[in-house]
Amino acid sequence: MKFNDLYNKIIQAAERYADNAFQNQVTDKSRPDFGGLFYSEYGVALPDHCSTAEFIPVIGFLYYEKTSKFYHSSDLRQRLFDALDYMKRCTREDGLIDLRFNNYDSPPDTAFAITPIGYLAYAAKQMDDTELYTALMEFLVPSAVAVAKGGFHTPNHRWVICAALALIMALEPEKCDFSDVLDSYLKEGIDINSDGLFTERSLGVYDQILSKKMLILSECCKSKLYSAEDFLKIVDVNLKNRLDFTDFDNIVDTDISGRQDYGKKYELGNAAAFIYMSIEQQNGEYAAAAEIAVDSMRPGTNQGYGELSTCLYFFFKHPHWREAELEPAPIRTHVERFMQESQLYRVKEGKLSATVKCDNPAFLKLNYGEVKMPRVSLVMDYFNAIYKAASIEKTDFGIRVYMKSEHNVKQHPAFWMPLGETVAMNELLGFRDVERRELNKRPEFDVWIDIYKAENGFDLHVKTDKGLDGVQFSMDFFFEPGGSIEMEHCSFRACKDETMFLKKDDAIYVKGNDSIKICGGFYAHKMITPMHSETNGLFRIMLTDFTPVDRVIQLRCGKFSGADGKCYSEKMMKK
Repeated sequence: MKFNDLYNKIIQAAERYADNAFQNQVTDKSRPDFGGLFYSEYGVALPDHCSTAEFIPVIGFLYYEKTSKFYHSSDLRQRLFDALDYMKRCTREDGLIDLRFNNYDSPPDTAFAITPIGYLAYAAKQMDDTELYTALMEFLVPSAVAVAKGGFHTPNHRWVICAALALIMALEPEKCDFSDVLDSYLKEGIDINSDGLFTERSLGVYDQILSKKMLILSECCKSKLYSAEDFLKIVDVNLKNRLDFTDFDNIVDTDISGRQDYGKKYELGNAAAFIYMSIEQQNGEYAAAAEIAVDSMRPGTNQGYGELSTCLYFFFKHPHWREAELEPAPIRTHVERFMQESQLYRVKEGKLSATVKCDNPAFLKLNYGEVKMPRVSLVMDYFNAIYKAASIEKTDFGIRVYMKSEHNVKQHPAFWMPLGETVAMNELLGFRDVERRELNKRPEFDVWIDIYKAENGFDLHVKTDKGLDGVQFSMDFFFEPGGSIEMEHCSFRACKDETMFLKKDDAIYVKGNDSIKICGGFYAHKMITPMHSETNGLFRIMLTDFTPVDRVIQLRCGKFSGADGKCYSEKMMKK
């Protein structure tokens, strides 16, 4: 693979982005948002890093690129200055900007804007473009000073701030010294664990952002607390983890996220980090990932919160990259990891991918090709309990998932005893008086699920202990709709928000030629209570029982044969 080919694709993506963005730049000089990039979803122009602050460096790098159709375009240059003037008008007296749908007078969101605009300042300085460099620094320096005085909201903001300040220090080392501020943040320690996950576990959004920030810090930060190699090691372990959590269709698993990307679909992305580390380490697997990520930069889009500007910046800063060549290596397709610190279990085998996680009623996610089963839940409506995976441990046969109940009233399961005195009516509202009442308690359940890895799926051994007999129980399997259910004596379309009870035998969920088979149905009731998860547009299969429960459910994945109505594993299909 020639990296110059990747670079040309990035330039083409940037030109498509620019063509689309020019249509959304406000050109009416009488408007207060003149020069800004109009954000159609909100009906206003915005100065943040998802809008005008990204627009400025992308078109700026195109202005300097000789192969671009925008090379030395006077119209583009004027648009750039108009956008920069808009950014300055949006800056408050203290040097900060607003994230207009959330954070106002915001240091971290100003830092988000500083970094991409700082990329272009580096290029302008190298190109001896004094006019543009001076104009850019008129925004960047006061904003950086303000950011240095500010603070943050979320863990990732710390490294966004540090990267922005380090970049400005590298541009103007004589005028800007934020060393003490950088050290005050870095002394807290970078929050990535031994499994390669940052605190927020946000593979869709913030992991991509943080990889880029670590790369900036590796090049610009002069702190004695972390070396350039330290920052690159963080990027490396995070990228390896990203590949482990990317399915065969190059969609990352965001169901482990603690942020706004939870459950949403994001492509592999992170092109800048994969390009950088593939060259840095001569890593063919990263080169293959970089190629996929660059190809996902489709017309009119800007993947990954600053992906284009960061790619353009690094190629500009390291022109020798364009001469580099590296043979791509196959991206890992077989993964089985038990992640003790993160309390996760991850499996990838070709088109099969599965994740077991804690602190969520949906403890298991299983995909096979086109068939997506985003949620498997255990439900017992026992004093309004919601059962979540509390912990995961590795065993000789696989893993054991311990389920724990969470009650909306902390005294449950119990009944309150009378006080024998007058009780004010307002004390009865919202259970305000329960702390002083004696309790007539009921026993809690012990619930666990042993998960065994099979050749083309998993066995789930579900067991309850203690608690009370006769409590309604169900295992709920949720599928993305659009497929069909195939059984020995019937076949039907699986529609959204519908529920099927699998009373016995097997049911195969089929989409395209891919399928997941649930083996070993059981049935004792068809109660759907408020404690059951909402279907939320999914198709649900329920297996029901009463406690005590001791059941084995088999999940098998493979190709579906319409000729005989069977599900065949990949190995059997190859034979």
